[in-house]
Amino acid sequence: MFIVDTHAHLDFPEFKDDLDAVLKRAQEHNVGCIITVGTDLDSSRRAIALAKRYPHIYATVGIHPHSAKNVTPDQWPEFAKLLQSDKVAPSGLPSVVAIGEIGLDYHKDMSPRDVQKDVFIRQLKLAKEHKKPIIIHDREAHSDCLAILKQVMGNQIRGVAHCFSGSAEVAREYLALGMYISVAGPITYPNATALRDTVKAAVPIESLMLETDCPFLAPQSMRGKRNEPSYLTHHIKELAKLYKLSEADIARITTLNAQHLFGIDISHKCDEVKTGKNNSPLLKGDKGGYTTPQPPLLRGSRANYHQTITYAIRNSLYLNITNRCTCKCYFCVTHFTDFVKGHNLRLDNEPSSDEIIAAIPADVHIKYKEVVFCGYGEPTLRLDVIKDICRHLKKNDMTIRINTNGHANIIANRSVVRELKGLVDNVSVSLNALEAKEYQKVCQSQFGEAAFDKVLEFIKEAKEHLPYVEITTVMRPGVDVKPFQEFAGKLGVDFRARIYNEVG
Repeated sequence: MFIVDTHAHLDFPEFKDDLDAVLKRAQEHNVGCIITVGTDLDSSRRAIALAKRYPHIYATVGIHPHSAKNVTPDQWPEFAKLLQSDKVAPSGLPSVVAIGEIGLDYHKDMSPRDVQKDVFIRQLKLAKEHKKPIIIHDREAHSDCLAILKQVMGNQIRGVAHCFSGSAEVAREYLALGMYISVAGPITYPNATALRDTVKAAVPIESLMLETDCPFLAPQSMRGKRNEPSYLTHHIKELAKLYKLSEADIARITTLNAQHLFGIDISHKCDEVKTGKNNSPLLKGDKGGYTTPQPPLLRGSRANYHQTITYAIRNSLYLNITNRCTCKCYFCVTHFTDFVKGHNLRLDNEPSSDEIIAAIPADVHIKYKEVVFCGYGEPTLRLDVIKDICRHLKKNDMTIRINTNGHANIIANRSVVRELKGLVDNVSVSLNALEAKEYQKVCQSQFGEAAFDKVLEFIKEAKEHLPYVEITTVMRPGVDVKPFQEFAGKLGVDFRARIYNEVG
């Protein structure tokens, strides 16, 4: 795993005597990147100094609402100057990756509210001018925070609501503005049921980030202690249960989210340093002998790294064998992003059977409950490849599933189900309409309305020859899934409703 702590206060006095030890423990717990957050002018300067000392640390510049009353007019030019801080080796990226933490705090009211608002607005304007993302502190001030954000920044904002504590409705408002939601130690507290329910109901994992807010808000098992970045593993355990994903899934996705928002460098080449345990690649720090684990290769664009052929979600291994598809469903995730659960699935070319087999772990039958042909296209466009891979996997009696649009027969111009018998265990067929005209409207099949009857033909044949068949329907706005459920019953297959805008 590679984990990013998107909100820490490493410049605070609580870390004055043992920062190197704190960072070493972070490394041992896979926290490979930390953003230390400024709270006033002096704190921002200290954060930048840390970013220049440690290449895995990034800084932000900001005036916390508690400190708003202390801002003098002559500080604003200095504040703006800090936003253009020197670059930090080895990444070559700016030390300062965001403006924050900024916002409103009506819980403690340590600064007058009108002063808080004024300082907040000035910092938002600077963020807009310097094209920096923002880190929002919003405590019992949701209405005013959101109103000011919309007023100053418009409808699309690059930023994160840090240490979120609001309702599901407030979370959705922040998300609608294009922002991320970040959770801290309270997500682990026994009395935080409402927070967990809110996160589960309103925050897609693709919009979530992790933070400690250290030295504050230690997770439940560390309550009463000084919080520190290494404790993020406790958050991950709780979130894995909440989202029903693996801990590795949570780490990978939230790391990618942090990379996208802050532009942090988590994929540069690192010097290899032996750890003594697993020989994992490490990044040498400038000072104190500190080292950081190298993250997995993540693709922020389509060009930089090797293409993803196999990828894991939960305890299933997915095979991404094509990006081609015979449908253009209006809701398909491929129109909006290259990523599924933190994996970039955009292929540069279609891998051969040999390349796919080489990418499958030798212990696949031990590590995973099933192998799934899915990816970013219609797998049955490569039927011969599917059969090659299945024959290889069946040597270890691997359970195999195909996620398909059901076009296999019309693609091959023959009935293909019998060819899959003994090779494929489960077939999941996407069916998002119950008659031909609506099907073509929703799915835009290249075969026209004739595709609908061919899909039904495929489902019936699969039911006859394969062990398990289900149809799935995306719960799009305005769609009643009950008729689909009843239709599946008439066909004698199982039914599964898929959440709109959620893949994987």
